[in-house]
Amino acid sequence: MSNRKSVGFSLAAVATVAFLLAGASPASAGLTTGEVKCAASLGKAAAKLAKTIAKEYGKCRNGDISGKAPGTCPTAKNTAKIDKMKNKLKKAVDKSCGSVCSKSNDIPCLTSDMCPPLGTGFHEKCSGVGGLNPFDMTRLGFPGPFCEPALGHRILEKADFATCGNILTEETALQLVDVIYGALDNTSGVSSSAAKCLAGLSKATQKLAATIQKGVVKCRDGINKGKVVADPATCTRDDLKLAQKIAKMEQKLRDTATKKCIDSDIVELDLCGTVAAPTTTTEAADCLIAAAEEIADSNLPASSRSYAPRSLIEATYPPARGVCGDGAVNQLPNPFALLGEECDGADDDACPGQCLPPGDIFECTCPGPRRVRFMADGLTADLDNGWTGASHNGGVADGAAHIYELANCDCDQLAPNGTECIGTTTDAVCDRVSTYQLPSCSWDIFSGTSCDAHGTDADTKNEDQDCFICDELSANAGAWCANDSDCQSQCYDANGVATGPCTQQSDCAAGEVCRGLCDQSQTCIIMPNGAPLPISSEGTAVCVFSDFRFNVFGTQNILTGEHEEYTQLFSKVHLGNSQFTPCPVCGGVCDNNHNQPCEGRCSVTAAQKCRFDTDCPSGETCSQNSPDCPGSFCNLSLVCRGGDKDGEVCRVEAATRDFGTTSHDCTVPAGANISGDGLQINYLPSTSERVELPPVLQCTAAGFENFDCPCPQAGGVMQTKPNNCAAACDAGPSFGQGCAIGGGFSSGLFTTCEGSGNPSIDGKACDEDADCAPGTCTANPTHCEGTGDPNLELTQCTTNADCGAGTCVDACPGGHCVPLCVPTADPNDEPEEGECAGGPVKYHCSSKDFIVCGESQATASCSATCSVSGTPCDEHSDCPTGETCTGSCPKSQLCDAGNDAVMGTSDDIVGAGTCIVDSRPCFLATVAGEGGDTLNGKGGPDTPFSSAVFCIAGTGNGSIDGTAGLGGPGRLTQHGVNVTNGFTSLP
Repeated sequence: MSNRKSVGFSLAAVATVAFLLAGASPASAGLTTGEVKCAASLGKAAAKLAKTIAKEYGKCRNGDISGKAPGTCPTAKNTAKIDKMKNKLKKAVDKSCGSVCSKSNDIPCLTSDMCPPLGTGFHEKCSGVGGLNPFDMTRLGFPGPFCEPALGHRILEKADFATCGNILTEETALQLVDVIYGALDNTSGVSSSAAKCLAGLSKATQKLAATIQKGVVKCRDGINKGKVVADPATCTRDDLKLAQKIAKMEQKLRDTATKKCIDSDIVELDLCGTVAAPTTTTEAADCLIAAAEEIADSNLPASSRSYAPRSLIEATYPPARGVCGDGAVNQLPNPFALLGEECDGADDDACPGQCLPPGDIFECTCPGPRRVRFMADGLTADLDNGWTGASHNGGVADGAAHIYELANCDCDQLAPNGTECIGTTTDAVCDRVSTYQLPSCSWDIFSGTSCDAHGTDADTKNEDQDCFICDELSANAGAWCANDSDCQSQCYDANGVATGPCTQQSDCAAGEVCRGLCDQSQTCIIMPNGAPLPISSEGTAVCVFSDFRFNVFGTQNILTGEHEEYTQLFSKVHLGNSQFTPCPVCGGVCDNNHNQPCEGRCSVTAAQKCRFDTDCPSGETCSQNSPDCPGSFCNLSLVCRGGDKDGEVCRVEAATRDFGTTSHDCTVPAGANISGDGLQINYLPSTSERVELPPVLQCTAAGFENFDCPCPQAGGVMQTKPNNCAAACDAGPSFGQGCAIGGGFSSGLFTTCEGSGNPSIDGKACDEDADCAPGTCTANPTHCEGTGDPNLELTQCTTNADCGAGTCVDACPGGHCVPLCVPTADPNDEPEEGECAGGPVKYHCSSKDFIVCGESQATASCSATCSVSGTPCDEHSDCPTGETCTGSCPKSQLCDAGNDAVMGTSDDIVGAGTCIVDSRPCFLATVAGEGGDTLNGKGGPDTPFSSAVFCIAGTGNGSIDGTAGLGGPGRLTQHGVNVTNGFTSLP
């Protein structure tokens, strides 16, 4: 039954993400009592209408085909019964849907846009007298993509609302009838045996479709009421009782085909239209089941459906407005469809017959412009933020993407990937040009005019209010407006004809309505750079939303892949939901612990992780039974967990290394934002070449003024430091050794100035004589060596007597003791990566780098014992095979055993591993990075490898800035892919 699409969390899956939940209704949480009642009444009435239409047409088609009642179908009797159901649907709308305008309480409304202006700059609300009955049909998904095209005009009254439901339900129900009966009539010469077979199949197919429609209406009603937390798009699967009823009806249809039909009967019939031509009873049952299920409730794009462009459920629970495949150009740019729509199916005036289909990575756009979509491989990216090292070695949102065009170059033959020239070229260096990242008003997409330029406040901010315009009922439709007083409203009579100007309802004659408002539903579309990015380190968590405010531009060599791209991003930093799920997640959390991300396991291949059925081998399903959730199960439903959209429908956008699946559908409360309009991050450029950020500014942290830093303090409360490393020797035989770091003094002692005669200079940390003029940077600290006593080794000293059996020596002969970052010894790291010399170390769980564990605590406080033998232990490996280390033990805290240090309880972090000691990462003195191309073998035209270095301002939050070391430097190196929209040559 499931139509859910797989997101394999790879770059190849991005095309699928674009239409996940294409048929799902908008978020249902937060509906008013009246809206919930309306949706239920409308859904139930439509289900009865659909059942009646199918039944009445079935009766008359059976009579006509069998010759028992040949003639016109439907008969007057059939029509009367159908009309009765239509009237009931209309009465359901009249009784249960809508409200009245807050002042003009004799004017019914379905949304505030139907209410008159007040003459004070604002219009009446659709909330009833005193605001006691608020109603807004947009929260129920109306008008949706189908309603207004069916009506031929905008919904302005309840009658339109009811008519829409009747039209869409009848059209779809008749498509079910057509699937069953095809073109057969009394002249077709169908045998009596085949006619009886058809009547039985018709009845069973109708029952299956009716069962699905009725059950899904009930399921969605439960979701709307808040009694059920689930994805409305998968009610047929997730509602176990409904799934059982559907399975029962499917079997009844198969039994009917077997008992009442023979293969020769099937050959006489016209079942399943052009989709299939069944010749056996088994084939007939298969195609009728598929047809009934799709026509009753489907989530596929219309162009991917076989039997009907929309479902019965969609007639009264509209899918999200603007979906590729609904046959109308109505989708605006969004995180899931970066370009929105230029065409859709037959609505293809922009490029007749060439519209790219749903599922294509450039779906519902034209292939004409030579567009390239860059997508980052977020799971292998390396993002390093700040000077402490705590926020290093992170990733970026997987699949983070933007689109540009190639221009001003030539190649007569491109490789299949479209970005590598394998033919002849006289100019292989293309310009990357784009207007796709500029914030644009929803009514003026990609014109090259920003939202701010449309508004009148000239505040250089791109905001929704920059895009407000007078609606189409205003005499000055399309003019910019701050509120209704800027719009020239008009009186409209019962026929919808404007009769004269008005400013409020009292200006109009009896029976007329004052209309014409400032359309504040228009938005400023600001394009994101990938999904929300969760970051957690050392107990501090943030959720970052990054977006573009300016277009990207640059160059690209289509022979070598050399490139540079200039990008400015703004990152809004929000306090994290929790250490383990900094951002709200879209499904995939343990049912008893929403802070624990998880994945399901395939039903047969139990070791294979999955989120969707199609992640598993053919014939298997993705089971919610998962070892990730001890004593519980992994909830795979596509609903948000955490944030201010908790329980609402979502689409998976990206997978992260440790923090589950994130989505722009799952937002965070505005109050969690600690960075205002966002921290500006400049990739100037992001390139395949080497980039450097040298230390040319004086550090500002107290005691480190003599050192150089690469970035200014730039806001926030933290002062800048060269890094957060302990004092270590920068030369000679003691290179990399910590200076006076023994005895628990992990920060050590630094070389200081001496001999200047100036007390404001002498005694300050330094790394060169120029820091100390007229003195010298020579006052190295001394520490003990060769003591044989770990409690004395490298402790600060003044004489040999302080060192027991050891000696008190210069901590760095031939050099200086400085905050030293040295190139990493790990061959898997980039050469620009560094690690702190001489300490400090970091303590973290072996497979969860962001989780700080308790190794640094005194092991004497550990009271854990092995589960059977009772032997004292620090971790599981200390115990005999088959036993676990249980109890309160610092080494176990926050690792496998979770916060309580006891395995087997609900806070266990499956797979977190044991506590290990590791070197703290850091930036080398000159922050540098290097990308790749064919020249160094690290990238190519279709597999770009980029690096960028930049400065990040502080957030102003002391905890966040202190943990990460902001303001400070940043570096990003990332692989990705370039995917084109199908062009084969340039220009």
